[in-house]
Parts: sequence; C-alpha cells; structure tokens
Amino acid sequence: MKLVIKILVLTLCITSCTATKTIPLQGNYPTTPMIFTSEKSFDKVWDNLVDVFAQKGLSIKIIDRSSGLIVSGKALLSATMEDKNGKPKNPDAFIAVPSYSHDGKRYPMTSPSSSVGPYATQKQIDAINATPVYGEWNVRIKTSNAGTSINVNILNVTYDVYNLTMKTNVESPLFTFKSTVVFEKQLADIIK
Repeated sequence: MKLVIKILVLTLCITSCTATKTIPLQGNYPTTPMIFTSEKSFDKVWDNLVDVFAQKGLSIKIIDRSSGLIVSGKALLSATMEDKNGKPKNPDAFIAVPSYSHDGKRYPMTSPSSSVGPYATQKQIDAINATPVYGEWNVRIKTSNAGTSINVNILNVTYDVYNLTMKTNVESPLFTFKSTVVFEKQLADIIK
C-alpha cells in the first residue's frame, strides 16, 4: 500500500512539473473591424482596393461592387506570440496569438513544442515560425459624409495541426487572436 502511495505521489510530482500552461494575450489591441476614411470617391477607392488585391496576390472569394464588399480567399497570415510584456515578438506580423508554457519555455499556440525538442534553448524557440495561419480579409467600402469609409477585418482564421490518426495536417479554427493592425494600416495607406 505504501508503495502505491509513493508511486502516486511521484507521478503527481512529475506531471505537475511538466504541465502545460496557456498564456492568454495581454497586450492592448484595437477592436476590429478597423475603420479608415478617405477623401477620395468611392470609385477611386474601389479601383485602388482591387489593384491592391492583385498586387498582393490575394485571391478574391467574393466581390460585389454594388455593396462595396471584397472578401479574399484563404490567405497566409503572419502570426506572432507576445513577449513577457504583452508586446508582439514580431512587430510586422498581422495577428498575435496566445502562447503556452511547457517546461519553462514559451511557444506560440499555433506551434507544437515537439518541433524543437525538449532541450532547445529559448533563442531556438524564439526563432521558430508558427505553423502557417490562414484567414480571409473582409473589406467593405461605403460612402459617408466624411468621404469614403473603409472597413477591414479578418474572418475564418485557421492553422494546420498534424493529426496522428489520419497522419496528415488538418485545419483547426483559431478563435483567440488579435489583429496587430499592420495589414489594415498598409491597406488603408495604399487605397486612401
């Protein structure tokens, strides 16, 4: 009986030391959708928007000029996790994702810890790119009293997860993320 208790206590100690802890996003991010205004006419902003989609290589899933709506097809999004101060590690990334801590090391929620091994240094972990993250850009343009408003947000965000049973990558929805507003500002600056 004492042996069983010792084994249980030892097992509890081992599993508590290697427990994974989720670290939610801590930074301050603007609420989405982002809304920008332009003094240009609807027609000029629309033409610029279509040009941007072509220049950036974004496929168009939905385009409806009469309602001012363009939705991209599935597009690669650059993703980053935050540092300990709640700042994105990669300030040029389009979205920030939560991270998790395992054995004292932090990983982006979209990246499996097994890709670096148990003895990786923090520098090696920081160099890991997250598993590719995909989403759709939803842009709506409307005429307003101030000119033309440009409404931008991200939809249907997913990342690939390896499924051991199926032995292939499968898409998993990413519900918790925040836009860093990098893409939205680039888009607004070009089409304004």
